[in-house]
Amino acid sequence: MELLLDWRKTNYTELGAEIGRDPKTIGRTVRGTTTPSVETAALICFGLHLSPILSDKLMEVLHCPVRNSMNTAHQWINEALHVKYPEPIWAVQEYLAQYGVTLE
Repeated sequence: MELLLDWRKTNYTELGAEIGRDPKTIGRTVRGTTTPSVETAALICFGLHLSPILSDKLMEVLHCPVRNSMNTAHQWINEALHVKYPEPIWAVQEYLAQYGVTLE
């Protein structure tokens, strides 16, 4: 994740503000001291505007796989990771809300 943050020229504070998460949560996730929820991991992907391939890999690394999930909400999150990644967070949240999914 450090490489992704450097690549996007952002830090814990900026990413946290973008996705509505405490920068300390981002830091713990980067250091691997905590496993984020699927929702937080997805928000990180959306906040960094990761391509579908990078999102899939990061979700796997963070132990939050959504591919092949039987959970309907996770299926919609996976769909959004593949089609909504270049859009702002609010647009992703609007899209998911249509299907009863929240990333909060």
